Amino acid sequence: MRSRASRLFGVRQHLWPLAGRVPRGESPNPSGNPQTVIEIDGSAPTAEMASGAAAAAQVNAAVLLTDGTTQDPATSGYLAANPNTSRFAVGTNSVRADPGAAPLTGADDFSVATAVANQFFSFPASAVAVNYLDASDSGIAAALAARYSAPILLVSASPPLPTATNQYLEDNKINLALVVVVGNTVNVSTGVLKAIQEPMR
Repeated sequence: MRSRASRLFGVRQHLWPLAGRVPRGESPNPSGNPQTVIEIDGSAPTAEMASGAAAAAQVNAAVLLTDGTTQDPATSGYLAANPNTSRFAVGTNSVRADPGAAPLTGADDFSVATAVANQFFSFPASAVAVNYLDASDSGIAAALAARYSAPILLVSASPPLPTATNQYLEDNKINLALVVVVGNTVNVSTGVLKAIQEPMR
C-alpha cells in the first residue's frame, strides 16, 4: 500500500475522503460507566493530553486527571467507586500518582505518544501528526483523531523526525493509508511532511 501525508490547516481543507474508510469503534459498555480509565497529569503538556484523549475516544474510556505525581481526590473517589476498571497512566507523573495503573510512558513526549498509540490502536488506517509544543493545534488534532479512530503522533517544527515517531510509522506502514499533519509550515515544516512519508514507502 502506498501511503501519503497530507497537511491540514485553515478552514478550507477537510477530511471528507476519509469518511467511510476508517472504522469507528463501538462502546463496550454503553449503559454504564466506562470499563477503562486513562489517567493523565492535569499539568501535562497539551500534546500528551491530546494523545490520551484520542485513545479514550477509541476505547470508550474515561479520562481522569492526577495532580502531578499525586492522586487527585476526585480521581481517587471515582476509582474507589469503580474498582473493576482497567487503568492506564499516561506519562511519568501519572504513573507515580497511580503505580497500580498500566504505565504508558517513555523517554520523551514523542515516545509517550507512541506508547499510547501502540497500546490502543491496532492496525491504524490513518494517524494524526502535530507539533508537540503547539497547544491549539493539539486540540484540533485530538478532535480529528477521535473522529477518525486515529492515533496522535508528535513531531517537531523541523526535521528529523523523532525516533519514536519514525519507528511507529515504519512499523505500521502496511496499514497506514494517510497521515494528517495539523499545523502551518511554521509549526510543522515542509521538511517534516516529507520526512513523515519516508518510513512509509
